[in-house]
Parts: sequence; C-alpha cells; structure tokens
Amino acid sequence: MSSIIEIKGRVHHDSGVKTFGSKGFQKRTLVIETDDKFNNLLPIDLISDHLETEANTGDELTAECYLNGSSPDYFKGRAFLSLTVRDINVSGKTDTASEAPGEAPF
Repeated sequence: MSSIIEIKGRVHHDSGVKTFGSKGFQKRTLVIETDDKFNNLLPIDLISDHLETEANTGDELTAECYLNGSSPDYFKGRAFLSLTVRDINVSGKTDTASEAPGEAPF
C-alpha cells in the first residue's frame, strides 16, 4: 500500500510528456522547489489524466502524491522512491507572455 504525502512549492523544471515502451506509456515529470529550510528539488510524476495539467516554470502548486518504492532486487540491490501525482492544484500562475523569448525569469 502506498503512502500519500503533500508537496507544496513552485515548478522548477518541466520535462514535458515522454512516451515509453511498445504500449506507449506516457509520463511527465515536474521538479518542484519547496520553501522548506533547505530548499529541496523534488521530482513528481504526472500520468494519465494529469498529463495535460497547465503548470509552467515558476507556478506555485500543491500536489498530493503516492509515495512508492521499488523492490531492491529489481534494481540489483538499489531501492528507489517515486512520487506519483494523485491530485494537483496550480494556484499561482506566472505570466510567461510578458517575458521576452530566451530571457530567464530572474
């Protein structure tokens, strides 16, 4: 059974939708920068209905995520964690139309 955790922060990077395997599995990864004491960069995976979520670099969001772990045997003794979005709310949209192309927003 997966645990559910809440992630709050701003979008640091968007990988765009990527397709994997012969069956066409699609996934989009957003890297979220938190406002914790030590700013963490947390990758969260969007699949299925959440692929088209409108979230751009700099947008504030809150996401409920399933915390999943892999079997150590599957990766030859190395275990990994992943965060898969269950629900997402983009609350603070940045205005990317006002930025000149190629300019950083800072």
